[in-house]
Amino acid sequence: GQFYRRTEDILVQSRPAAVLMIDLDGFKDVNDSLGHAVGDGILRQVAQRLDRLATAGATVARIGGDEFAIVQSAQDGMRLAADRLAQRLMQAICAPYEIDGFPLRIALSIGVGIAPVDGEDAAMLMQNADLALYQAKAAGRRAVRFYNPDMDLALREERLLENELRHALDRKELEVHYQAIVDLASGRTTGMEALARWRHPKLGMVPPDRFIRVAERTGQINSIGAWI
Repeated sequence: GQFYRRTEDILVQSRPAAVLMIDLDGFKDVNDSLGHAVGDGILRQVAQRLDRLATAGATVARIGGDEFAIVQSAQDGMRLAADRLAQRLMQAICAPYEIDGFPLRIALSIGVGIAPVDGEDAAMLMQNADLALYQAKAAGRRAVRFYNPDMDLALREERLLENELRHALDRKELEVHYQAIVDLASGRTTGMEALARWRHPKLGMVPPDRFIRVAERTGQINSIGAWI
């Protein structure tokens, strides 16, 4: 939406720019355990802190449930400016919160893409910053990663699987296949094992050894298990 257009405007003007993709680590657990009112309170305070830290020429947006983004422009030293902003964000967002008497802490991960080297248009720049965010999340909480072209194809594919898996249940792409459990002594079938299979319209039949580990890491395994 507006964030995308703002990023495009900066790049059309041939100005150096950085996109910082920001994900709140552990927010879902807080939201589920303490309720949406507490979660909404945290999101409001995070947004306020981001606005306060954003430098002149920077635009802040919330792009998902617990994901934010900042596009920043500068005349020179873009990587250094982006790194300084990321470190300030890390310190500020990780500072304690108090919501309705609950003392809370939130960690975050940040992925950074620098234009034009990491993308000459908004779509590519945001995609590469998102890939860097994915690597930051895999590295653990409170991590900052800059995009680099050495991020291999496997990481891109896993990120694609994660995004697509979020919609697999709604799109009725998952199937259950049943495999007989046989008593070798008697030869009798004693039960059936239910096995999840994912039939993706473009990727074809995705084997469980590819998508189950993604589901476990992202917590989607709970909804898949409940559905099965």
